[in-house]
Amino acid sequence: MEKVLYQFADGHTEEIEVSDEVKLALEQLDAQEKNYKAKVKKQKQRAGLSTKADVSLEQLREVGQEPLVDANPLNRILQEEQAQELSQKIMGLLTDKQREVYILHHIKGIRKVKIAKMLNVSEKAVRKRLIAAYNKIFKNFLK
Repeated sequence: MEKVLYQFADGHTEEIEVSDEVKLALEQLDAQEKNYKAKVKKQKQRAGLSTKADVSLEQLREVGQEPLVDANPLNRILQEEQAQELSQKIMGLLTDKQREVYILHHIKGIRKVKIAKMLNVSEKAVRKRLIAAYNKIFKNFLK
């Protein structure tokens, strides 16, 4: 028999005795969970999302923080409209070719190599279009 530290569903942790098979199974589950979390973190990083640990609203309030999300639905609608307006302004700045590549790469998440194949252009042409798009966006919105 082996002793392991086990966290029960109610949240309390206790050292319990388990058979060798159970200990091995728990270790395998822990390793799988660790691998899964690393995989999710990597996917979030690739997508440009926050990789901070997910925290519930109750946990935030327990430490004296209010969530950043506005609970007022009217404010959320206004923010979405403002974001949509900004997106339309950005897309309006770009040429058709820049807009096409920008949408495929940043909104649909398609890799530059695949975009080049889809459009029958070189990867260098795709990169140039993206760089030109970035420059226009920075020049007009991040002065």
